[in-house]
Amino acid sequence: MPCASRPAAARLNLGVRPQSDSSAMTKITDPVFDQQLSLRQSFHVLLAFLEQFNSRSPQPTDDLLSWLSLESDGATSDPAQLDDFLQSAKSVLASSGR
Repeated sequence: MPCASRPAAARLNLGVRPQSDSSAMTKITDPVFDQQLSLRQSFHVLLAFLEQFNSRSPQPTDDLLSWLSLESDGATSDPAQLDDFLQSAKSVLASSGR
């Protein structure tokens, strides 16, 4: 269930790359991950990310953790997970009126 109350936050540039462009795979080392959020905002992003993850079909969280494991190049084991996380952050921050 989405959070009804989301805190105001500074505008973030959370451009998500099209998933069809495999040469532009999102990596944890990308500058977008250097942006700062409050702990409250981070919690709301985490909730949104887990909600979208479970909306596809509930899966054990140990699967998610393995897919989020960072590779040596800064990508995750499942490359789509970082894009999904950024999309969740973008959604949370947009709903806070920014």
